[in-house]
Amino acid sequence: MGKLTLTRCERTTLTIGDDITIYVEKARNGKAVLAISAPPHMPILRDDAIKRETTEELKQLRSQRPGPKK
Repeated sequence: MGKLTLTRCERTTLTIGDDITIYVEKARNGKAVLAISAPPHMPILRDDAIKRETTEELKQLRSQRPGPKK
């Protein structure tokens, strides 16, 4: 698996493949606020949430993820 490290300014966008978009809303004092858009079948979970949850709870979280807004 590869790794790409980037420095981004506020209000810039990154695209991963055809379906994932990451928007940098704010970037100040070494912290960034991100907005992530991905297909409904791809769960977006923070690393600390993954470590905290059991496998069964993760399955439930993934099944409850809302679909795209129309």
